[in-house]
Amino acid sequence: MSEPTSLSQPNATEVAAAYKHLHKVFAGKAPAMSREELLEARRVIATGRPGVLTEELRDNMLARIDAHIHSLDTGEPVVEPPKPKTKARDVIAGLAVIAVPLVIVTSCIAASDGDSGSGSDGRQDTMAAVMCEQFIEERLLSPSSAEFPWASDYAIAGTGNSYTVRGYVDAENAFGASLRRNWTCSLQHNPTEDSWTLIALTGIE
Repeated sequence: MSEPTSLSQPNATEVAAAYKHLHKVFAGKAPAMSREELLEARRVIATGRPGVLTEELRDNMLARIDAHIHSLDTGEPVVEPPKPKTKARDVIAGLAVIAVPLVIVTSCIAASDGDSGSGSDGRQDTMAAVMCEQFIEERLLSPSSAEFPWASDYAIAGTGNSYTVRGYVDAENAFGASLRRNWTCSLQHNPTEDSWTLIALTGIE
């Protein structure tokens, strides 16, 4: 499938936003996308700023998009590709979706930290929030039901490559009831490997 070449390269925010939105769509947490929307999302993932997604996760998402497009074209059931083995800390090396709804093709996605994915001081606060969400989803009984606040609503502290993020998540318990949990997540960023290590997580049982 060829990619358009006349459009500018999607920045880190657009790639991360598209990835998170597609993840919600494929999990049934957001409305299904049209063929045109899927093709645009595919362009963003395939041609976006390098280093935002690991190669394994980028290729897996592209395969998932192709599977859904094939289903729309043929009417056949979606055959999902095997899940990648990448750990949560390697999922996204870019930005979280900031406080604007994502409507692929027609929406403007603003970057709270600029195209580089980090602030002028080299801190990656929004990325720290994204990674905490990933670590929390791993520990929930119903991760597909998880609803987090916008990245701008988190309380984020720390110095250097250490981060402490405070926020909440609404998620279903074993009885199907949605409960809010306030959590604190401490993690360490390794800039050399561009990886994240969870140090402590409280509030999620």
